[in-house]
Amino acid sequence: MHIRPSRHPEDLNDLRRLFEQCRSADGHVPIGEHKYLDLIDGNPDTLGFIFEVANHLMAYVHLSSQAVDADWVLEAAIHPDYRDPAVIRGVLRSAVDLAIGVGAGTIRLWTYLPAVTLLVEEFGFRQERQLLQMRMPLPPRQTPTPPKGVQVTSFRVGTDEVAWIALNNRAFAGHPENGSWTRTILADRIRQDWFDPDGVLMAWQGSELVGFCWTKLHRESIGEIYVIAIDPDHQGRSLGTWLTLEGLWYLSRRRQATTAMLYVDAANRSAVGMYERLGFGLDHVDRSFTLDAGVGQGEMGEPNTREHDGQA
Repeated sequence: MHIRPSRHPEDLNDLRRLFEQCRSADGHVPIGEHKYLDLIDGNPDTLGFIFEVANHLMAYVHLSSQAVDADWVLEAAIHPDYRDPAVIRGVLRSAVDLAIGVGAGTIRLWTYLPAVTLLVEEFGFRQERQLLQMRMPLPPRQTPTPPKGVQVTSFRVGTDEVAWIALNNRAFAGHPENGSWTRTILADRIRQDWFDPDGVLMAWQGSELVGFCWTKLHRESIGEIYVIAIDPDHQGRSLGTWLTLEGLWYLSRRRQATTAMLYVDAANRSAVGMYERLGFGLDHVDRSFTLDAGVGQGEMGEPNTREHDGQA
């Protein structure tokens, strides 16, 4: 197995093929959206490594240093033809060594493949979070009832960015992925081909933005509640339920989506319960694990086989 740094943009076509092969095999993209866009843009705060066997691309490891509470975030795409446990162990061991080599003290690893999830705790990783992907058929069973005094408008590019960022970062304060958006991050999403300003539903009470529901259309007529947030000062008014329904009906009527999806942290039981009442059910679970790489790790060598708590 040969490991080398990825080259931008020379390797992008091969990596896109790898990601599509993983998506076709698993029904799931192997790299999170933020990381994928960093890869495409050649973000200097990220590192990518190509794993090859006889010049065949077998895996890709992506390291990002932009996390709130971890030194590096690690994600890996492993070709469906190379998922033997010994190969997965080798990729994980090398990925952790690469992260330690660039100074990582704490590593966060995201995984969705059961074959990887079963092995990561051997290396000392501890489960941190479970991110649920939930889905439901469209149209929804309920219709939205607008709260008194609140109106919905479409996102106005060039006008609404400051208000959107302020509300988002208040609503997600401390969140490891969503809590620190900047004008640069938002502008990057607005530039994407899939961005639809009419699908960003902005809820205003007078001149005050009190919430928003950002929708996104995927292939195969799947519509996503991409980001939804309510200003902390206006929670408890059922704005979340109303805005979710507004987003679902927009996806169904305006974008002809037949299935809705969203991601929600399993620990957010109130949100999970709300989505279940609207008709969402569990599709699959993504899991994050953390490793304190600075405590007695050095190079990983053999996996740690001590007893663990069995979480997966």
